[in-house]
Amino acid sequence: MVQLIDPSGVFEEIYTIVKNSVEYDVFVAEIPEDDSLKYFDNGLMKPFTVLYFGGPIRASKDHHLNDSSRDTTIIYVTVECYAARAFDAIKSKGHIIDVLTHSKGDDFTQPILSGSMSYSRSSNTIRPTQYVESFSVISYSNLSS
Repeated sequence: MVQLIDPSGVFEEIYTIVKNSVEYDVFVAEIPEDDSLKYFDNGLMKPFTVLYFGGPIRASKDHHLNDSSRDTTIIYVTVECYAARAFDAIKSKGHIIDVLTHSKGDDFTQPILSGSMSYSRSSNTIRPTQYVESFSVISYSNLSS
């Protein structure tokens, strides 16, 4: 099946790859509300991951003369791994980096790491401190056209 620029199928495939590799919630583009966070019996917040998708951006090479919708494109994914303990977020990040950089789909190349950062966030209301490990990958898409 020819995608013709629409990256939604690739994004869905990447979401499925990540979701099938973990035993916790994976969200797209939205952090859950404070009151919907899940907790272990010991009171620690259960980890979760949020995926942010971007692109397509026309790649600088592989242009078609008659139809730009068949050009190779660049897509990117930013992954944020949330946990109640810093090392749990680091482990989650490492796992998903390994999964994504060893994945290849029908219409995308193996993702390549393109950036990384760590931070924590807290609230004075409901939410406990959350440790966040974030990274981004890029991949080439629209390959089947």
